[in-house]
Amino acid sequence: MMKIRLLLFVLLGATALFSQSTFTIQHALNWQVEPYRHTLSNGEIVEQWRFSDCSFSDEAPTIPVFIERFALPGRSRLSVELVSVKYEPIALKASPDAAVLGPELNIRATVEQERNRFFGRVKFFPIRKNGSGYERVTEFTILVRSTVEPEPVKPRGGPFTFTSALSSGSVYKFGVAQSGVYKLDFNFLKNELGISNLESIDPRTIRVYGNGGAMLSETTSDPRPDDLLENAITVVGEADGKFDNGDYILFYAVGPAPMLYKPSSTDPELTIQPHLYDRHAYYFVKIGDGQGMRMTEQASVPANFVTELLTMRSA
Repeated sequence: MMKIRLLLFVLLGATALFSQSTFTIQHALNWQVEPYRHTLSNGEIVEQWRFSDCSFSDEAPTIPVFIERFALPGRSRLSVELVSVKYEPIALKASPDAAVLGPELNIRATVEQERNRFFGRVKFFPIRKNGSGYERVTEFTILVRSTVEPEPVKPRGGPFTFTSALSSGSVYKFGVAQSGVYKLDFNFLKNELGISNLESIDPRTIRVYGNGGAMLSETTSDPRPDDLLENAITVVGEADGKFDNGDYILFYAVGPAPMLYKPSSTDPELTIQPHLYDRHAYYFVKIGDGQGMRMTEQASVPANFVTELLTMRSA
């Protein structure tokens, strides 16, 4: 009996050993002699130190990032260890971005999934704070340990929905070509969408669903809706409980070229990202299944904010 237990222990130990792999990431960073200088619209000069094949992130746009991505044999757990590193002084100007730098390198390792394939990503800022100054990494060696993990069993539910928002009631689909406030009047709902019994429905049960026209993020870890989201709408004339010829729906739809605003104390950005695969964003009118979400009154946007936004768009 003792021999059988010993053999079982050896086999389990061998399985754990083969499910873990170790490899090193070793690099010498080739830094530019001088920082790249960019002049903002207000005349301020921003410096970016760079090295060959470096990247930049929204977290600290002026601080370079080292990133290495590699394939994994399957779903894994990663751990990293800085084995060796060499530094040299760097004339880094004090800026809000420098707040991400500390006396030690913060090396982050993440696992990414693309369909049935898995990849590891090691990322860090190769600059550290040293007293009142800064030092940059010239050479380093990182030890990466990868442990294969079984795929977790995730029953449907919790943060996910069991059934689609469109699984009940009567549903009608339409598309919009651009962002803006849309008016869905009696004629559109009855004759174009085909809601034949419009006069007999309770307009308070009308709902509008849609997630806008933005493309899905290429990063699988980014949050995204698990189902269609209900949009707040205003139904003019719904108080009497019937949809008359003069009644209509108002709501704001995000089209296939949404505007994205990235705040920054130095260089805020307002950009438009057109959808590459469709010219319309699609929304759904649903009738029945309880009362729908309605708009509520809010305070007006301060005039100075609108002025600043228009100034940034014209710059």
